[in-house]
Amino acid sequence: MKVGRLSTALVAVGLMGLGGVAQAAAVYVTTSDGGIWQYDSVADMFSQTSSVTSGVLVATQASYATDQGSTMDLSTGHIYRVTGSGDVVEYATLSGYLANTGGATIATALFTGSTALNGFSYDGNTGGFYGTMPSNGDVRSWASMADVLTNTGTTAAASYGGNLFNLYDPDGTTLIAGGGGVYTAGDEFEGHYYQSAGNGNLEGWATVTLYAASPTNRGTLVGSDTQNVFGGNTTAWGANVDAVAAFAVPEPSVAILGCLGLLGLVRRRR
Repeated sequence: MKVGRLSTALVAVGLMGLGGVAQAAAVYVTTSDGGIWQYDSVADMFSQTSSVTSGVLVATQASYATDQGSTMDLSTGHIYRVTGSGDVVEYATLSGYLANTGGATIATALFTGSTALNGFSYDGNTGGFYGTMPSNGDVRSWASMADVLTNTGTTAAASYGGNLFNLYDPDGTTLIAGGGGVYTAGDEFEGHYYQSAGNGNLEGWATVTLYAASPTNRGTLVGSDTQNVFGGNTTAWGANVDAVAAFAVPEPSVAILGCLGLLGLVRRRR
């Protein structure tokens, strides 16, 4: 009985401390050969070079190779794919997405022609979604998934017609501005919104508003090889393989995993 009470108390104490423990967000990148690569963080993505990947291949789904975008709704944990044919497919879990099982098509041929997308992402600031349109390079925003499914949104004029993916990261990564926009060259800011340009460069912005306003509001991680990393002439995943989609997934904290491990240790000693 005393051991049982002790194990329960240990878990309770661990859970009480979770509020002060930051969660790291892993990033899942889909490539044009259907590979799904896991990165520990956005910083890990920046460490990739044009010839060597810093990610780990965790699944391969050939049908994902032509996706227009994919993202996780961080308020529900559901994952949404915009397929090459413009369908929207919903998965209730990450494991379902990785295995391509349990997916439900909730819209058909919605994003085609002039409404097609080059990227699609959750927006953590609004709880909605945003993406880029290859037809004109504009940034399109939707307030909710219900609005996505009717393509009821707002459009901001921009110049991102050739980008490869959009990505929102809930973790802030310190980026260095190149200058020419709202920042002076060398200024530091916290990046949350990312894209790969058509040439494969990985770039970040502080907000969607600054992203839509100008490419010059971007920053990168100093010291990283950001040239042709996720597209263009990259050979990191093999010849002629580019990124097509990316999304962040908050991971369980080290604290709760350690707490559960301790509970298992206590139970084994009973």
